[in-house]
Formats: sequence, structure tokens, C-alpha cells
Amino acid sequence: SQLKPIVTFKTPKRCSPMSETINYPDIFSTITGGERAGIGAVHAALALRPQTAKAGQPLAVIALLQSTVDVPVEVSAAITLPGQDAKRARGRFSTPSPSIAVRLKPAEVGYVLFPVNIAAETAPGTDYKLSVEIEAKPAGKARTIRQPNGGLPGEPGDFSDAAQQKIKALTTLSYATDKRRGRQLEQRFSVGPGGADQPTDRKAEWVSVCALTDLRDLRPLLHLYGRTLHIDVLPQLKREKLYAPLLAETRERFRAAGYPLHDGEAGVIAKLLTLILEYASPKITGHGYVNAGRFDLLTWLDRDPYTFETRPALPTWAAELLYAIARDRRAAAQPIPTIQRLLYPSLLRDAMSHSFALIERETGESLGSAAEMAHFTDHLIKALANKSGLDFSRVYLPLVLGGLIINEQVLLGRESPGDLLQQVSLDVEQRQPEIQAEAQAVYDLTNDMLDRTGQKYGFRLS
Repeated sequence: SQLKPIVTFKTPKRCSPMSETINYPDIFSTITGGERAGIGAVHAALALRPQTAKAGQPLAVIALLQSTVDVPVEVSAAITLPGQDAKRARGRFSTPSPSIAVRLKPAEVGYVLFPVNIAAETAPGTDYKLSVEIEAKPAGKARTIRQPNGGLPGEPGDFSDAAQQKIKALTTLSYATDKRRGRQLEQRFSVGPGGADQPTDRKAEWVSVCALTDLRDLRPLLHLYGRTLHIDVLPQLKREKLYAPLLAETRERFRAAGYPLHDGEAGVIAKLLTLILEYASPKITGHGYVNAGRFDLLTWLDRDPYTFETRPALPTWAAELLYAIARDRRAAAQPIPTIQRLLYPSLLRDAMSHSFALIERETGESLGSAAEMAHFTDHLIKALANKSGLDFSRVYLPLVLGGLIINEQVLLGRESPGDLLQQVSLDVEQRQPEIQAEAQAVYDLTNDMLDRTGQKYGFRLS
């Protein structure tokens, strides 16, 4: 879908993030209507829940914070409560923990929650005042990623479901942004009559509202970690490193799901997965941009993400890897184990999508609508996760058949293109006793494809 512009460029450039006016999604515009105070490396605003407190009942003081930089931010927050009530009685306001230190992730939005106890004997009043002092320092060399006055508010679909719920709840509050001494926010409130004491012993806490991993627009993640993908990840995605771990993972996942694969079956599926990853850098791996199609990642990484007018449609595995890196930078240092163990379902989803298209192109047959193919894909991935529900049809269509089509694109060492075809032919022969009526069409299609593919190399397989 078309997106509203969220960045202004002085001069469009490739991969020069220091020269642009970058502006990440502005959560404050959504929550506070744009009200904010700039304190160090954060935007800040102060709210109370409820706005009119009752004597004897706890009051929640919320210091909303939005990071403005691309590195972690060390934040300390300390609350100062009224020293006396309207009748000058002291000790009516207290909190179990008057200060807290937290570490915001790059670009994160959240709030510090101070629970405040109000004694039942507190005199009602309309002009009570409290303040929260905030210090926010970047933990390292930082680039500004949110401008002082914010930007466009996010749409509901821009965030994860969990983040949407938290944002919606926070929009109901009234925010104060008046500052004293540069880093102290003040909020006035009323206290009404109450009843018996209902004190809380909860300590001050940090509540994350929206981290980078909650954003469905991948441009901020590409801005932060695109260079990491380019330099640390893509050079490792070559068949010499990929095939063996993907083969082992494929064998184990299908075995655990109750459908152990034969050697040829596991081999062509692992080749298919390997090819999807090699397509990420088609110029480097020699596959070419046309063959790589939408699985080409390098083209996205060679441009500044804030020049994109639409959301980048990355391969599923690559999008999930960006989220994994945002959660833990070590994922970039070991991309192959990360993909093998954590992102295998996402990679399999990409491989199935590619396989459906290949089979339709090779056979001229329609395999169903996009929705039907997506449902078929979801079923297989759930079957692997639930460790049940696999059969010949769901494994061979589209994974084994797709692997047969691309076999010669992922040759290993001195392997001949016909070696794996002959092994799959033997595997299919062994599967014959399990073929029921509903699997006959896939069985026949497999044999036909084996024959036609084998003829390319001068032999018949059946």
C-alpha cells in the first residue's frame, strides 16, 4: 500500500544515512497528539491514572518516553511527591521506590510507572503537584532517528497487536510536558475524599510499549541493520556453508513430524532452501536478478530505505532475521544457525511460494488460487510445528517437485545433475505402497516430472 512521506531528503543518495533527515514512526503523535518535551535523548510526557485521585487509593504516575536515537539509552527517573497535604499534614504521599534506572532499546517507546500511595487521611484538594526528573544519555555514538517535533502518527496496522493495545490504552490519558530546570516534568492533580487505606507495595517499573520489533514497516529496521545484513550476513549465504546444516535440519524436522524423508527427498528440499538464500545476493552467487525475482535482497540493501515510497516486500526469512537482530545482535554474527534453528519455518514458507510458481510454469497446470496456496503452506508449517499431519501429497507438492526443478541450479562439488534425480526416483518407488487415491495425481505428476527432467540428461527414470 502507498505510504505517506515520512522523510525529507536534501539530495537523494545511496547508503548515506548521515545526510538525510530521518524520522522514524512517531508514537507520541499517536498517543499524546504530538505533545512532548525533549530531554536528552528522549521525548517525554507525564500522565496520571486516574487524573483525579482518591484518598486511600493508589495513584499511577506514568512518565512516557520515546527514544530519539539509534543506540540504547540509559535513563534514570526520580519522582518528587507533595511534601504535605492541603491541611499541611506531612507524610500523606509515598511510593515504594522513588527512583528507577532503565535501558531503552534503539528507537523504543515505553513508560516508567511509579505507584504512589495516598493516605486515607489526606485532605481533599485541587492543586496538588508532583514532578519526575529524567536523565537520558545515549549508550554510545548515536544518530538522531526522530526529529524534535515528531512526525506523522502511525496507523493502527503499523504496529503489532500487543503494541496497538498498549498505545490505545495510553491515548485515553492527559499528558503534561511543562519542564523545570531542563529535565523535570511537572503534573498537577486533585485528591478527592476516599475511604480506607488500600496501599500498594509495587515498585517502579518499566513498561515497553513499542520496540522496533513491534513495527510492521521494515524501513526503520533496514535503516539500522541493513548494513549489518550486507556486510555480516550475505557473504555467508553460499551453498558450501548452507546445504549441510539445512539438510540436517530438514531431516530432523520432518522425522519429528512423523514423516521421515529418504535421502533424495531431503536433498532436493535442502537444495531448494539453499537456493532461496543464495537468491538474496544474486550478483554474488551468480544466479542473476531475473532468476532471483522477489527473493533478491541485495537490491533493497543497495538503496537507502527511506527512499522507498512503499513498504519493502522482503523475503519472509529476511524480514524475520531483521526482527531477530533487533532482539539480539548476536543473530547477525551467526546467521546460518539462526536461520537453521529459528527461521526455518519462514524460509520454508518462501521456498513453498517459489515452488508453486515453478511447478505451474513447468507443467502449465493451475495449482489453485493464491489464498489456497497460502492455506496449503500454513497447513504444512503447522504440521511440522505440531509434529503430525504430513503425507506424500503435502511433502511432494510443492517441496520435492520444486526441488527437482531447481536441482541443477545448486550442484555441489562434482555432483552430476542426474545423481539426485535417480535417488528421488528410487524414493518415489519406495513410497508407492503408501499412495492412496487422493495422492495419485501428485504421484503421477512426480513420475512425469522425473521422466521429463531425466530426459534432459539422456536417461529415463521409470
